Amino acid sequence: MMNRHATAQEIRAVVEIIESLGLTAHTIHGAQRTAVCITGNQGEVDAARLEGILK
Repeated sequence: MMNRHATAQEIRAVVEIIESLGLTAHTIHGAQRTAVCITGNQGEVDAARLEGILK
């Protein structure tokens, strides 16, 4: 789940990191927030790669 005030550029940055891990990112735009879902993983995703940009 992205920050309520995330810009399109910040959302794209998250998508690019997810894709750099060989995964597929799916953005879901809600009324107040955007969720970025991940598919394609065969095991655990390295959450440390995402932690700094999700806050």
